[in-house]
Parts: sequence; structure tokens; C-alpha cells
Amino acid sequence: MTVQMSLDQLLPMIEQHHQVQLADDSTTHPDILARLAAGNIYVRQHVASNRSCPPELLSQLARDRDVNTRWAVAANRSTPVATLVHLCKGKNKEVLEAAARNPLCPPEQLRQLARSAHENIRIAVAANPKCPAELVGELCGDPKWQVRKQALHNRRCPAEHLVAATHSGTQMLRRQVAENPSSPPSVLAELLQDEDRPVRSLAANNPSLPAAVRAMWQLAHNP
Repeated sequence: MTVQMSLDQLLPMIEQHHQVQLADDSTTHPDILARLAAGNIYVRQHVASNRSCPPELLSQLARDRDVNTRWAVAANRSTPVATLVHLCKGKNKEVLEAAARNPLCPPEQLRQLARSAHENIRIAVAANPKCPAELVGELCGDPKWQVRKQALHNRRCPAEHLVAATHSGTQMLRRQVAENPSSPPSVLAELLQDEDRPVRSLAANNPSLPAAVRAMWQLAHNP
């Protein structure tokens, strides 16, 4: 009896919740993952989310008819770059958003997605930790404040945009600047005097605030 025949006979005997456990397990053998992916659609989605799923199987699942399976592949941090590029050519908003958040998504695709008419896709690009700094800067000027908020929260946000938001941004945007470890120390020191209490608190706890400045601020506010 071949291994494939054994799998074909044994897997149908395993209850679905146990199949899901196998699909989620990073130590599950690739042959078993492939067989699981060929069965129940819900189990297949879990296979597509497995970080240990073989690249060739992820590429195959990226072409699955089930949108949730394609979404799981787009969100998987082990998905091959070429497969992400393929997924970025699709039209489903949720799949594109997942790809835009994936740190492995290439800069060229992120630039294309940043021009999307869908706000959530642009938010995902702005949140991507590998998004090019110049693109993060561009998104700081997005017409939607939710996109600008995420861009200002990104550690790759250029200093000039953080400074600009400190002087002209809304309360919510200033909070992103105060929390961003990439904010210049001078900006954080300025935000310690902000009228908004959460802004002051976030700036005081920012690891980039010089220790001496933090100590003086704490003495002044906690005598």
C-alpha cells in the first residue's frame, strides 16, 4: 500500500476538527497538508494559513475558487513573492487588503495598491512595516484621515511628515506621532506640552524620548 493510498483511506476517517488541527500544525508533513487541502474547504483554508505550507502548495491554493482560501494565502508570511504578485492582480478587495499588509509584498505592488479606490486597501499599505518610506510619506497626504493615521503610525514614516502632523494634525493624528518610535526627540519634547492628555502620555512613554527629558517631565507632573 502506497503512502498516498494510506492517506486517502485514513483522512476521511479523521473528524473535521482533528483535520483542522493537522492543517494548523507547523510540523504536519507536506504530503498530509496537500491531501488535506484537497478535501474540506474549511480545512483547506487552514492549510493556506499554515506558515509551514510548502511554497508550491501555496501557489496552487492562490488560484483556488474559494476567496477565503486565497485570502489566507495572501496573509501568509511564507507565501512566495511571485504568488503575492499574482494575487495582487485579482479584484477581490479582502484578498488585496491581505496582500497589502503582508511584509513580503513587493514595493511595486504596494505602489499599485496605494492607488486603489478602496480605503481599506490603502490603510493596509500604510500599515505594512516594509512599505517604502517615500510611499508612506505619500499616504500621509491621503484624503482619508484613517489612511493618514496609519501612515503616521508606521515606523518608516519620514520625519518631515511627523513634524508636519505635530503642527497641523488633528488630535488623533498627533497621538500617532507621539506613539511612533521614529518621531524625532524634538517633536516628542514638544508633544509633552500638548493640550491632549493622551498625546502627552504617549510622548512621555515613547522609547525615543531622551531619558533626561522624560525624568524632568515626570518630576514636574509627579512631584
